[in-house]
Amino acid sequence: MPSNINTTDIDIEFPVAGQDNDSQGFRDNFNTINTNFSSAKTEIEDLQTNVVRKDTDTTFLDNADSNPVTLIDANVKGLSHTYFTPENGVVVSDTTVNVSNGGYQVYILGGGTINLGFDNWPVAGYYGKVRLHITATVQTTLGFSGTNIKTDSLGSTFWGSPVIGVDEVHVIDFWSYQAGNTVYAQYLGAYT
Repeated sequence: MPSNINTTDIDIEFPVAGQDNDSQGFRDNFNTINTNFSSAKTEIEDLQTNVVRKDTDTTFLDNADSNPVTLIDANVKGLSHTYFTPENGVVVSDTTVNVSNGGYQVYILGGGTINLGFDNWPVAGYYGKVRLHITATVQTTLGFSGTNIKTDSLGSTFWGSPVIGVDEVHVIDFWSYQAGNTVYAQYLGAYT
């Protein structure tokens, strides 16, 4: 964005020392300085509203309609992701996976039968994906509820009511481009 601040119209030689100076020079310089302050204010406010800051988290939402801003032709080097674990640690009852908590979520199951549902998928027209890392401290039967889940055929031995053994790690991808009305699932494997 080019700046509208005008530094060339300020007469830096005015006023001239030791002589009577015309007041028009003062008015001209003041007018240019005043205009520059207005331009600087507008440009600073634009930066405060629209730039990505290095010192704080930035949410990429357009203020006008709360839709995500699209990054085009981004070249990212050394990208890392945060992961989410529920605050209470071990999950002991049916739980809703909040997709907006991030793309990698770790759930430690604490026995019995636990159903996982899903919430907060991106709105229709956007694609959302979450990878679940599931383990257990006590043998737990796992189920999925509350949504139309289409499972992959390659992981067919997992789907149904899988039993998660102690210290096993199961990784599953879930995604939707239909605001969660239909969710697709792929079992990636068990890690022991």
